[in-house]
Amino acid sequence: MIDKKSMRRQYEEQVHPMGIYMITSKNADIRYIGSSLNVPQTKTTLFFRLSVGAMASYPQLQDLYKQEGEAAISFEVLEFLDKHTNLEERDKQLAALKQLYLEQYKEAKEIRL
Repeated sequence: MIDKKSMRRQYEEQVHPMGIYMITSKNADIRYIGSSLNVPQTKTTLFFRLSVGAMASYPQLQDLYKQEGEAAISFEVLEFLDKHTNLEERDKQLAALKQLYLEQYKEAKEIRL
């Protein structure tokens, strides 16, 4: 018999890859930068929400997906946060890193998923 409580606890205790990501159109005229406590899940969520038309807050991105599909959009991890980062520090570090990348890519807009 499967111990669901134990499996759930193990899942919740996993350290997920945290970091800064950039979403770019293949022709590079659209860029978004965001941060995530679980980068792989954020990527999955992004493309799912685009596929069902649930990204109305980002009309350029949604329109691009609607017209050209997933192949027109790239999801790139710019930097991973050390998995041993103190929980109290991770939010500060993610915010600081995101701000640095937004300054580096001046044409990029912030995205929150």
